[in-house]
Amino acid sequence: QLQLGGAMALSRLARLRGPWRGCRLRWGHGRGITYTPTMVSMEALRARQPKELLQTDVFRTVPPEDLTPTDLADLASAEVATNPAKVLEIYRRHVLSGGMDATVFIRAFAQLGFLFDPNCFFSAADRQILTRHKHFRCLAHDLWKVREDLPDAVVPLLLYSMNCLDYRCAPLLPHLLEVTRRHLTTWRVEALSLLLHSIASLGLGGTSPLIFDDHSGQRSTNFAGLTAELAQELALRPLEDSDSVQDWARAAFGMVLAEDYDVEGPEGHVLPLLVARACELLPTKTELESSGWAQFFLYQTLYCVDVEKPACEEAVKRAMPMWIQEVLHHRWLDHIVLLAQPQGADEMQRDVDRCLQRTNTQALLNC
Repeated sequence: QLQLGGAMALSRLARLRGPWRGCRLRWGHGRGITYTPTMVSMEALRARQPKELLQTDVFRTVPPEDLTPTDLADLASAEVATNPAKVLEIYRRHVLSGGMDATVFIRAFAQLGFLFDPNCFFSAADRQILTRHKHFRCLAHDLWKVREDLPDAVVPLLLYSMNCLDYRCAPLLPHLLEVTRRHLTTWRVEALSLLLHSIASLGLGGTSPLIFDDHSGQRSTNFAGLTAELAQELALRPLEDSDSVQDWARAAFGMVLAEDYDVEGPEGHVLPLLVARACELLPTKTELESSGWAQFFLYQTLYCVDVEKPACEEAVKRAMPMWIQEVLHHRWLDHIVLLAQPQGADEMQRDVDRCLQRTNTQALLNC
């Protein structure tokens, strides 16, 4: 009975808690077994972590340089290359991770521009929705913030992307136009042509004053006449075998957009010279019919000269062989202008259509 009573007493003491538990166990067993931890070990923490957290090393530090190659690789993936929303998503991921790499910003902006180039299947309304989006405006602002890190060679690419998006980033444009003028004599023919057409398409050509106000209230250089300077530089370049008909035809149409009909070079008016060089690269009817956008540029140039009748009208018409003019006239409606029309409707047409539906107005939009 004494042994049974002692065992029961020890079992009751073992269930006791509090500060007296150690003393009572010491009385029961004759030695102390108390344990007071002074620090928490990593093994103890890992033993209490869920298995999901153990799959990731939460103590690893990712340096910023590891982010850029991953983001560039994701931008080049097939899933992202045709999806504007995915492009903006990767840009936001890069910024939220602490990255401010100019390479990622350039790639994202240029990729959005190529998605909305003249050959795209997005409508004008889609482009307008994109350029009004908050994340797109943040991307353009971040490009301005890293403008000192932008290589000069990407200026034609950025201006062309703005042209495709029909978007003018006013804080960034003075820097891009200044670089354009600084390297006027070093740009290649294709770069000069692209710059001339992009600047004119953005409505920044001509002789009207073009001055920007920066964030500090200072006024920029007057960039009036920049398209004329590009055209005059093109007139100094010889025609080479590696030149493309697209370059010279695009440059001629850019002069028409900027209304630089009267710009003169060493050999007289520049516009007839550009048209003549484009036509020299079209020796046959087959090459003319397969020249793509060059047909549109040449016909629009010829049409605008015929309507506005500048001083170089006769020289431009003589620079284009008659058989090319006839082919362009015959192909204009069926093969050229249809492909040049923008896809879908823009936001203004959609707003007018919604208004007509709300008011139950019987109307047909023919635009």
